[in-house]
Amino acid sequence: QFQPREQTQHPIQLVSIGRLTPKKGFQYAIQAVRNLLTAGLPTYYSILGEGSYRQHLEQLIANLELKEHVSLKGWLPHAESIAALRRSQIFLQPSTRTAEGDMEGIPNALKEAMATGMPVIATRHSGIPELVDDGMSGYLVPEGNAEALTICLQQLLGNPQLWHSLGKTARERVLDRFDVQPVTAQLLELYDSVASN
Repeated sequence: QFQPREQTQHPIQLVSIGRLTPKKGFQYAIQAVRNLLTAGLPTYYSILGEGSYRQHLEQLIANLELKEHVSLKGWLPHAESIAALRRSQIFLQPSTRTAEGDMEGIPNALKEAMATGMPVIATRHSGIPELVDDGMSGYLVPEGNAEALTICLQQLLGNPQLWHSLGKTARERVLDRFDVQPVTAQLLELYDSVASN
């Protein structure tokens, strides 16, 4: 399902996938899109998913006058989500710990985006740094920081020659560490070593 994708540069399409909850941090990505537009970088951002935070995000989009640039697509079947990844240039995973302590593990959507060979920007949050090697298989920014996300996006958008190498390394990392076949083989080796002792 997750074959390498052809990289295109224009128009810039950003995408995120996940439940609409505060811990996903989509509000910071929306603010970053506003910053990019203010800086003269035409950008479109799609968020795929549904959840209780939808009304808050809709209000933020309206307040920032972003209805033509940010769209909440709702829940989509898995095949359509993969198609959306292939139409986009950069995947955003702006996860953050909430005031109540709610947080991520390692988001599956981030793994899937990396498996398609697209560049990703995520936060230094929970298990995400185990997946994204900053500067090698993607970029990491601080949690809850729209300005840092904006700067990282500007740097990545200004250097499209990096997209292929980032995406290639990202795909290799997912296949090496998270693909079911090698992971299962490693688990069986572990069982064998324990059993033999």
